[in-house]
Amino acid sequence: MKKVSAALALEFWLRSPHASAFTHPDILQKLAYKVDWLGCFKGHELLCIWPVCLNQDCEVVRPAFVYYVGPMWSPESVSGAEHRRLSTDTNVYESFIAYMAAEYGAVRASLPLGLNDVRVFDWWNYHEPGKPRFTIQPRYTAVLEALQSESMESIIRRFREVRRHELRKAQVLDDVVIGFGALVEELVELYEVTLARQGITIGEDEKKQIHRLVEIVGDGFGEVVTVRAHNDGNKLMYAALLLKDRWSAHLLLKLNNLESRGHNFAVLGMCSAIEWAKNQGCQVFDFNGANSPRRGDDKHSYGAKALLYFDISFDSNGCH
Repeated sequence: MKKVSAALALEFWLRSPHASAFTHPDILQKLAYKVDWLGCFKGHELLCIWPVCLNQDCEVVRPAFVYYVGPMWSPESVSGAEHRRLSTDTNVYESFIAYMAAEYGAVRASLPLGLNDVRVFDWWNYHEPGKPRFTIQPRYTAVLEALQSESMESIIRRFREVRRHELRKAQVLDDVVIGFGALVEELVELYEVTLARQGITIGEDEKKQIHRLVEIVGDGFGEVVTVRAHNDGNKLMYAALLLKDRWSAHLLLKLNNLESRGHNFAVLGMCSAIEWAKNQGCQVFDFNGANSPRRGDDKHSYGAKALLYFDISFDSNGCH
């Protein structure tokens, strides 16, 4: 077990089946104050890499708008014999846990999609009453799959009937312009408005994170899909900020102008975001989180299916 370079992490990322936009070194190192890349080796073979995000106080954190930051396995490890799987998982994960507990005093991670065997984390200190245990929280996201094997018409047929009706109404509006790109100030303002409707005030850290996301999009790792009212000074009515990796597009921000209500701009914008992902060659459109009743139902109304992932946390001092 040792720290590895971001360059080696990128080489590994390009091969790992568990890699996502969030663990690309060029992206994650902008969204976190600091990232330590930990590698677990068997001899000279690198089996698994685990990025650890730290704040200014060297505390382990999950940065805002970031998902699936946890262990990434090599393709050779994943395709190995099943009778060795649990033994390998145990040896590797226990090495990571022991290292992180000693180095940082905590483990905070969100396991990538597909890594659903959490027994090793559940068994940590299993036979040690009084010692701290992991907190393991099941979480769900909503995804559209097989985008490349379907036409947009077929994808839209998966939408809930009310969404298809709203889309047809929005498509005939003559003052609507679908485009790409937005000023950071526009997105921050829309984000504040969106959360204000839920009684939430955003902090400066979240505003700075939106700035970083826009920078990352500008670096070619995603897009901001917009709907503007052409006859109203090209006002921004809807925006979807997406990041992209080798096979997935990730929806991080879905923002509505208060004035857009009743005009179905959100459905038009969502459909345009899905079409952008399809045109980029993505197989999967990930809505990134479907864990509240209203927002979960909205995301599934576009035909998305639920996928399980896990948030895990551990504090070596016993405080969760």
